[in-house]
Amino acid sequence: QEFSSAEQAFMYAKARAFPGNGALANEILATEDYTILKAHGRNVVNFAPEEWTQPAVATQTVAQREKFRQNPHLLGGLLATGDTPIHQVNPNDTVWSFPGEDKLGCILGAVRAEVWGDMLV
Repeated sequence: QEFSSAEQAFMYAKARAFPGNGALANEILATEDYTILKAHGRNVVNFAPEEWTQPAVATQTVAQREKFRQNPHLLGGLLATGDTPIHQVNPNDTVWSFPGEDKLGCILGAVRAEVWGDMLV
């Protein structure tokens, strides 16, 4: 499956992870608009947060890794951060952003380290 963005890939995976969201998954594939993608993600039916926690991190990690591998100009920006901690900052999101759990920042740091490791081999 091809995706226009990491966000689209993430929301598609979220919709597919829970029954009854086939049409919603197709709607996610039909848009590139970030705001609409986020709204679709909030509309996933039969959503169980405790079941999505682990797959969410794995899904976002793959989506971010592929985003940077497929877009050298973005990868350059990521690598230019050196070893500086990376934070996603959104005061309304205590899970994916700083100052909360900052899962996205952690994932970006891990992807950066992985890319540096691959380059050194």
